Amino acid sequence: MTNIYEGTSQLQIVAAIGKLLGHALDDLLDEWAALDYGAALKPLKDQVAEATALVNRCIDHLKECETTLIDYYASDMVDMTVYVVNCWLMLQQARLDERKRAVAQVYIAAHLPRVKSAVMTIQAADPAPLRVRDIVLADPL
Repeated sequence: MTNIYEGTSQLQIVAAIGKLLGHALDDLLDEWAALDYGAALKPLKDQVAEATALVNRCIDHLKECETTLIDYYASDMVDMTVYVVNCWLMLQQARLDERKRAVAQVYIAAHLPRVKSAVMTIQAADPAPLRVRDIVLADPL
């Protein structure tokens, strides 16, 4: 099956990107970052805090771009933000017991590289795909 473009997923991205560009999550993420995670979780907390800062830099970068570029990279921005939010949620649960700490370590190790990859993509914000899309999508007949 293929995606139905402009379907539910795309509408959710459109709704989310506006809020993200307005830094709607800043207060919540700051609140989570201020929680005491203890010495054992400090390395994970530092990694997630760094990822949060990267998300904020990408938001600020995209805000400087033209609307078509924002739309093009919106899915990457939303995905990356979801990973960071989930990392914070996992980290909060990791304070409860060793098993949850292990689950958080696995999740964070698996998803922070995806955040960093999306950061590189968004920071590049290459308009080339948008400039040539009509040529690429043209009917060859």
